[in-house]
Amino acid sequence: MYLPFSSKAYSAACARYEPNDSIYNPYGPLVSGQTYFAYICQGDENDYYYFDINTYNPITIDLTDIPDGADYELILYDPNKLIVAQSRQGGNADEHISYVPSVTGRYYVRVWPYIGHSDTRPYRLVVVYR
Repeated sequence: MYLPFSSKAYSAACARYEPNDSIYNPYGPLVSGQTYFAYICQGDENDYYYFDINTYNPITIDLTDIPDGADYELILYDPNKLIVAQSRQGGNADEHISYVPSVTGRYYVRVWPYIGHSDTRPYRLVVVYR
């Protein structure tokens, strides 16, 4: 019998929400309005999160406190794992998504490091939905 094995090691700060490196292994569910502080560390190519909605009310997502020298992108996927919104500001500018869902279910948020990372300075993620 073969059991999958991951040798990826994370620092204590970086391991808080890990493993969440795939849309098939996201961290969640995110609580609406709660602030999540997380890190993009060396070798950590993606951070995925999820939340569930059962209404068609607007969703807002804010990614702030992106470290100097880094450029993180913000992507929202619908329950079919299709990209429905994204924010791709240059440099470490804040990222923001405002989206009105057309279907209910599980949504996914991806924080993706276009350039850079930081093992010492967390980003701030807030998702608001009703």
